[in-house]
Amino acid sequence: MPQRIDHWVAKHYRNTPNLVKKMDSSIVVTSALPDMGEEMSRTENVNTHMLPLIVYWKFEYQHACTLNPKPAVDNFTATVLANVSPELKLKLKGKQLVLRVDQVPDMFTVDDRGRYFSLLIYPIGWRKYTVQPQLKDMVVSYRVVNGANEVLKNGTIVVPDKEAVLDVGVFMSPRKQTRRHLEEYDANITVMAKKVAEKLNNEW
Repeated sequence: MPQRIDHWVAKHYRNTPNLVKKMDSSIVVTSALPDMGEEMSRTENVNTHMLPLIVYWKFEYQHACTLNPKPAVDNFTATVLANVSPELKLKLKGKQLVLRVDQVPDMFTVDDRGRYFSLLIYPIGWRKYTVQPQLKDMVVSYRVVNGANEVLKNGTIVVPDKEAVLDVGVFMSPRKQTRRHLEEYDANITVMAKKVAEKLNNEW
């Protein structure tokens, strides 16, 4: 299952267009997050419980998927540049706003649970697959510098992570659930980035 989850994540982000199309020289975005290179995610089995009996099987697997932060940072960058107010850009004339992304939500878990009974020679039971976001606040440090690289203003913005557990149908496949979760995750990063831009606008 971990390899399948990583494959689904890689496919999702391979099909996502580059969001950062236009940079603003007065606003620079950097990242303090780890560089995972071309690896879009890293999934590992963190919990396994099995109860194999003669007529009854029970299993519970939990997989933790850590996402490459680059797509989230690119999303953040594009969203902030699109939502910074003209007034703030005017006030930055001759100065530079440097943003550093220190933390973003970057993990979800997959619970794979099943119960089966042996009825003569045919097993009967159920299997449930659930994607759970692991909540983590977005933390962004900022500083305003002049042409001499002197710091004129600095601070930290924290945006709480309020992503909800995905509500899916009983018969939705694991692949579709993972894709739906990633779509919700991307939308959540966009919402959080807009709140960062709003706070920056209000600071000025």
